[in-house]
Amino acid sequence: MTIHHNVTNQQSATQLNQSSNKLEQSSTNLKQADTALKESAHHLKHDADQLKQAANQPHQTANSLDQASSEVRQATQQFTLANAQLKKAAVEVKQAAEGLKQATGEFNRAAEKLGEDVEEFLWRVGFVDWGGLGEEDLGVGEVVRGKIGGVEEGRSRLAVVELIDVLDRYAGDLDNVMILDVFCSAVISSASVASVALNSDLEFRASGRLSNITMSETTGNTTEPSGDNTAPPDTPSGMQARQFLAQLEQHNNLVQQDLAQSRQGLDRLYQIIGKLEKAAGPFSEIAVQYKQSASSLMEAVSENAEQANLLNGYAVQYRELVAFRDVMGCKELDAISATLLGSFERYKVAGFRTVAQNQRALAEKQYENLEWLMVVESIVRPTNTSD
Repeated sequence: MTIHHNVTNQQSATQLNQSSNKLEQSSTNLKQADTALKESAHHLKHDADQLKQAANQPHQTANSLDQASSEVRQATQQFTLANAQLKKAAVEVKQAAEGLKQATGEFNRAAEKLGEDVEEFLWRVGFVDWGGLGEEDLGVGEVVRGKIGGVEEGRSRLAVVELIDVLDRYAGDLDNVMILDVFCSAVISSASVASVALNSDLEFRASGRLSNITMSETTGNTTEPSGDNTAPPDTPSGMQARQFLAQLEQHNNLVQQDLAQSRQGLDRLYQIIGKLEKAAGPFSEIAVQYKQSASSLMEAVSENAEQANLLNGYAVQYRELVAFRDVMGCKELDAISATLLGSFERYKVAGFRTVAQNQRALAEKQYENLEWLMVVESIVRPTNTSD
């Protein structure tokens, strides 16, 4: 296990150093420009005084006056240039200060993220039993444990950086002294929570809601799920993790197929409702009843989709756990397998697959009956009107 410096953290630190250096250089340039401006101002004043004195002397030659005037013009140009450089340097300092402010903010955010990453890492790792370790591994373990203690006590950035440096330095030796057993326990805890939720929710409450779709005029018999509901689910004790993972994928596919059939039946029901509303007359009241059933069915389908996503999420966690198994030394895979497999067994016992299949067939049967009735009504209705 190794923690490397995040590229973002390196970039933000580099940018912070560059911005700091730029501000320092800009400040130096500003000081030099200020000094140059003061010197040029002094020379300009001196040359102007010389020109004034020469102009006040009665016997001063034209060449002398011209020389003094030339020196004043040069001093004026130097002063103007120095003043422009001072203004430019002031702008550069302001820009550099703003850049340093932004770089500091990015660095602070990157440092905070790095601290969170380290905290998550510490939450996931633990130390192996040191009883059988050699002297060298014990030394590495003591150093790492000390740096981790420094992070947990002070939570300072320096402590975090020191811990990362130590982990990088002893990267090749960490597998002997550390283990990701906390992550394993976390997944087991999640699976336990999932078991509580799935045991109560995976019954899907669909059979009760979907029963509303059957009306006296067009009722079709539904098939109840067979099997003993009290039978314990198969336990995958001793099952190889990757074999169970393949079985897990099959169960997920089963749930997705059931949801697809359920949605198809719901679409067909809405088609029937549209036909009833268009036919009007005595079919309007039937359309209202169908809408109520469609609403209940829609709610059931939504809940089933949420539960399917939940199951898929735990399957993903299990897959990650399998990937880390060799590194983590996690021995509780069979317990997690039993929890997930038991949840799927309860799903099958709930009979949602049978309900989904019958629901599609029932919608088709109802559509046929109502379509025939609507044809008859369209023929009879004009006669009733003439009477």
